[in-house]
Amino acid sequence: MSDIYDFEGARRAVDSLASRTPLLPATELSERFERSVFVKAECLQVTGSFKVRGAAARLSALSESERETGVVACSSGNHGRAVAYVAQKLGVPATVCVPEWVDPVKLDGIRGAGAEALLVGETYDEAEAHALRLADETGRPFVSAESLITWRWSGIPSYCALWWLPSLAWEFWCTCGLKATPIRLSRSDMLRVERSPFSQHWPVQICLSY
Repeated sequence: MSDIYDFEGARRAVDSLASRTPLLPATELSERFERSVFVKAECLQVTGSFKVRGAAARLSALSESERETGVVACSSGNHGRAVAYVAQKLGVPATVCVPEWVDPVKLDGIRGAGAEALLVGETYDEAEAHALRLADETGRPFVSAESLITWRWSGIPSYCALWWLPSLAWEFWCTCGLKATPIRLSRSDMLRVERSPFSQHWPVQICLSY
C-alpha cells in the first residue's frame, strides 16, 4: 500500500462497490425522543453489512504487486464477506481465516464470493493469530477490520444521508472512539469531523435527527 493515502481513490472505490442505502424512519425512536429519527439501512448492502465500505477502501489502496499476491483477513463473518466480495470485484486473491464456530451462512458468503476460507481454532484470537502468521509467511497484506482505513470508511457512511434528505435541518450526534459521550454537531461541523485527521484515528459514528 502506498505511504500516501489516496482519499479520492478510496471514495471512488466505495461509491462503485457499496450501495447507496436508504434512510428509513424509526417510528418508535421518533415517538420516544419526540423528533423524527432515521436509521441507515446498511443491512441492504450486497454483503449484508456496512463493512463493505471499509473493505473497498482498504483493497483499493493496494499496490499492483499486492493485488497480484493477494490478501489475508480474519473474520467471524461480516468483514470476511466484505473482503471476499471486494476482492472478487477487484480481481484480488483472498484468504479469510475464520473460527470454527463461524455462522454457516456467512461462511457460504465468503466462499461464494470466491475467497479461500480456512476454519482455524476454537476462538477468534486463534483464527487471527493464524491469519497473521499466514500473511507474514506468504508476504501478503493482512486486511484488518480494525485498521485506520477500514474504520474510517466503515464507521461513517452518514454523509450519504445528505443525498437522501438534503433539505432538512439535521442535527448530528457524534461519538468518537469505541465508547464516548455523544457530541451535538451542526451539519458543517459533521462534515469537518468526517474530513479531519482525527476521524482517521478513531471510528466516528453519526446519528441523525431533525
